[in-house]
Amino acid sequence: MAKREPELQRVARILDILIALSQRRMKRRDLAQRYEVSERQITNDLRVIRERLGIEIVSTSEGYCIKTLPALPSVTFEMVELLALSLAAVAGSRSPGVPQDKLAAALERLHTVLPKGLRLPIEPVRRSLAPTPKAQHREQILRELFEAITSGWTVEMEYQPPMRQSPIYSRLVDPYALVPYLRGWYLIGWCHTRRAWRTFKVDRIKTLRITRTPFERRQEFDLGEFLMSSWGMIDAKDQPAEAVELLFSPPAAHWVAEEQWHHSQRIEWLPDGRLRFTVKLPVTPDFARWVLSYGGAVEVVLPDSLREQVQAHARAILERYSTVAAPMLENGIAAGIELEPA
Repeated sequence: MAKREPELQRVARILDILIALSQRRMKRRDLAQRYEVSERQITNDLRVIRERLGIEIVSTSEGYCIKTLPALPSVTFEMVELLALSLAAVAGSRSPGVPQDKLAAALERLHTVLPKGLRLPIEPVRRSLAPTPKAQHREQILRELFEAITSGWTVEMEYQPPMRQSPIYSRLVDPYALVPYLRGWYLIGWCHTRRAWRTFKVDRIKTLRITRTPFERRQEFDLGEFLMSSWGMIDAKDQPAEAVELLFSPPAAHWVAEEQWHHSQRIEWLPDGRLRFTVKLPVTPDFARWVLSYGGAVEVVLPDSLREQVQAHARAILERYSTVAAPMLENGIAAGIELEPA
């Protein structure tokens, strides 16, 4: 059985045929050679243009041509919309996995249709899109996942767990959403093996195959609700939410107060300058790591389980550095600085 070509590839070819035939006449064999497909495939593409797109194709002895392409509605931008596009472009230029050359090309096209008076805000964005080393594997996986999500197809993938010594396993997944988080991308989907919602880090997907088997979207899935149920990208829908209370000391208190970390958070400034931070959520490893990142500037009041986790980490850090520091002190050296004689 012949391998079916990707839908996005065929759509791109049909659009290119439209442009080519609007500029000059071309015979069927020339089109087949240009796109490296059979003449039968070109006939099918021309039928799609005629019947599904409703565009008249004229056949002459010199080949096919399109006299006029249908006019597209003009698009206008307000200054606020232009600013939003600029900010989105900046975010995209900083997001790993977004093809920078394609983003720069899209901005270039946008720039050419803007009135001269509106070009200034977008200029810094265009100049900031300097070429960077491409994560080709990541971009390829993202493109294939995007195609599978928009087409509603199940994917088969080989996935590397976070622990590198763990074996790579195979999964059938119904892909629902791609979400950027910190410096990575995450796939949210229904895992056929676990029969549950799972989150997969795109960088850990070693191979991906689009099965072209359609799946029926589950009505209970709500991306906003899914993301709000946890802290970070670890799925915690099956984990009960707990009341968390933290006390932050200055200056960490000011950094924490500046951000909206979770929809359920509440903050209260205390007379001594500390910040009481309360939130209700499942205490996931992501959340525990966030608390630990503030070191001695945060105290866990509730729950006891999180307080015990922090205490265990603190003891482990103390033991590790105490073991390293003891020989250094015996030799009269601490942190690379010679101690003065008594």
